[in-house]
Amino acid sequence: MKALRFAEFGPPEVMSVVETPAPHAGPGRVRIAVRAAGVSRTDSLIRAGATPPVPLPRIPGLDAAGVVDQVGEDVRGYRIGDEVFGIAPGGACAEHAVLTHFARKPPAMSWADAAGLPSAVEAALRALETLRPAPGDVLLITGAAGAVGLAAAQLARARGLLVAGVAAPDAHDLLRGFGITPVAAPEVARALVPDGIDCVFDAAGTLTPDLIALAGAADRVVTSGPSGDTGALSLTTDAPRRAWHGLAEAAGLFERGEFRLPVDRTFPLAAGPEAHHLSDSGHRLALLL
Repeated sequence: MKALRFAEFGPPEVMSVVETPAPHAGPGRVRIAVRAAGVSRTDSLIRAGATPPVPLPRIPGLDAAGVVDQVGEDVRGYRIGDEVFGIAPGGACAEHAVLTHFARKPPAMSWADAAGLPSAVEAALRALETLRPAPGDVLLITGAAGAVGLAAAQLARARGLLVAGVAAPDAHDLLRGFGITPVAAPEVARALVPDGIDCVFDAAGTLTPDLIALAGAADRVVTSGPSGDTGALSLTTDAPRRAWHGLAEAAGLFERGEFRLPVDRTFPLAAGPEAHHLSDSGHRLALLL
């Protein structure tokens, strides 16, 4: 099969399209003929060697959407021909990928949009399950215009939360379109939300004392980055188990018109290096196969 692959860490140009054997579905997994693969900031960090080292060579990408063409043992409720999206630890940017966690793709959802969902939705729901807010609570999200922030806002609104989001002014109209009250900086949130902030999801991963002060207690703040000695919770160390059940929830909300996370731009597989160059800019991207 054709796959985007890199054999050394470095800039996007270390990646190229090669021929490599297709993987096979193991127990509890499905293999898909990939239609689209998501491109995220995490993918760029892994390729650059900025995360704990991964074995090389490696096919980049964790998020994929496609058509099931092989069903592993112990998989129930799925068959060849089903359209799904999910997480591909062995690499998504290839003609075939094996998914370890997956859900059905709604018929009206594009392949590219489906491929942009899995990691963002899982992280967003894991943050909410760590905070355990009550209906009616006010949630403040930093990095609210990013994929994880927008996913968290929509999952939160589905649970009856009120959501305020920190983002640059040029993203405020975007946030309003998702039912999020936009704020330019955390310190101005209190004035815009007079009843107070009940909890904070620091999706930007830039935890500051102001965020803890806004929430009133460190354990009412969860960050996607390190929490240090602040007492705040971190998705990397303090979160419950992975929230892969969020994939099916997001699909259900999409079908009710209550969830969307469209990608900004798509590329062919061979343009993977160009997509990685753009991934640091905050765009939601996907490779089409």
